[in-house]
Order: sequence, then C-alpha cells, then structure tokens
Amino acid sequence: MEENTSAGIREHLSNRQTWLRLLYMILFGIVFQIASLVAGLVAVVQILFKLFSGEAQDPLRELGGRLAAYLREIVEFLTFHSDARPYPWGPSPTASRTSGGEAPAAKAAGRRRIRAQGKAGGEAAAGEVKPE
Repeated sequence: MEENTSAGIREHLSNRQTWLRLLYMILFGIVFQIASLVAGLVAVVQILFKLFSGEAQDPLRELGGRLAAYLREIVEFLTFHSDARPYPWGPSPTASRTSGGEAPAAKAAGRRRIRAQGKAGGEAAAGEVKPE
C-alpha cells in the first residue's frame, strides 16, 4: 500500500503539466498585482473626475469593468476554479454590463435594498420588487 502511495506521489511530482501551471500561476500572480495597482489608479482618477467635474468618465468606467473581469479570470485560474489561462493566452476579458451601466451584482444589491426598504415601510408585499 505504501509503495502505491509513493509511486503516486512520484508520478504527481513528475507531471510536467502541473509544473507548467505553477509557472503560469507565478506569472499571473505578478500580473494580478500590477492589474490591481492599475485598478486602484483608475479608482483614484474616477473620484477626482467626480469631485471636480461632477461626473465619472465612461471610458474609465469601461476600463474598470474590464480590469475587474480580468482580475476575476486570474483569481479563477489561480484557485483552480478554471483551467482556462487568462489573457494573453485566452480571449481578452470583457466587462459584463447591463443596460443601466451597473454590474449585475450591483443591480441585484439594489433590488435587495429596495425589498428591505419596502418591508420596513410596509410598501411592498413579501418577495415583491419595486421597479427601478
């Protein structure tokens, strides 16, 4: 039994694909840090635009969405959630947006907030969502 385990471990340790993935993981870990820094800079620039002009910039909003999608792809690869290698070995990430310019998760959070407000004020029936 112990020999089978030792042989299995030796086989796993000599798997070229695993070592190659480790190299990609190191590379994408570095890319993740750089992309996170860029996302932080985009956030700072956006808040400055909002403070001084009253509006966030759509091109920066789009860049932020694309960076968020890219960071998600990297995390999914690093955590073995996905075997697909992120860009540039895979397709370029796109920001998943809805018609209102909000990410789907943000819209869902808004709906939950509306439901909670309705229940507190007695305005909406249980499970009913007010239109946005």
